[in-house]
Amino acid sequence: MLNSIKLVFLGSLLVLCSSCVGPVPVEEYTLARTAIIVAKEKSADRYAPGLWFKAEQSYKRAQRLLKERENDEAKVHFLRAKQFAERAETAARVKKFQTGDTFP
Repeated sequence: MLNSIKLVFLGSLLVLCSSCVGPVPVEEYTLARTAIIVAKEKSADRYAPGLWFKAEQSYKRAQRLLKERENDEAKVHFLRAKQFAERAETAARVKKFQTGDTFP
């Protein structure tokens, strides 16, 4: 009887712990990575350094969280990284256009 109680307890604990991890945020990772690459190609690090810094920091934090299997939290930071990278890319395009460096 004591063994069956332990087994039920351990099974419940296993279900609870595995539900905390959440699915791997593959789509969010891919979109954030693509946004980071495109922003870098458009010189966002030069023309929009503040937004670029935030994008890069969010992306790095998401990668660390993913390695630690904190998938739900990593997903949030991948989404933030994507948003900051897209904003940095847009700001870089506008500034490059305003300075005459290139067309948008």
